[in-house]
Amino acid sequence: MNITISLGPFPERRTIPQLVGKSLGEARSQLKILGVNKIKIAYEEKTNILPKTILKQSIEPGTPVDEEKEIELTVSEIEKSKE
Repeated sequence: MNITISLGPFPERRTIPQLVGKSLGEARSQLKILGVNKIKIAYEEKTNILPKTILKQSIEPGTPVDEEKEIELTVSEIEKSKE
């Protein structure tokens, strides 16, 4: 008699694309298509780059991840006026 215990199917793995240099909207769309929905956004003030441009990503491009993995994107924003 054999007993097999299963934890269910392995999560499907996705390969993280290069997101640096893309707009936040484009990056979110690409991640959504891949099924990666846990996205943390950090902002960094930059005056020489268009606002909402991806500056850094926490997971290197080409890295396989499952859909439960969170990715952090650092996004440019214009300098806030000091009053």
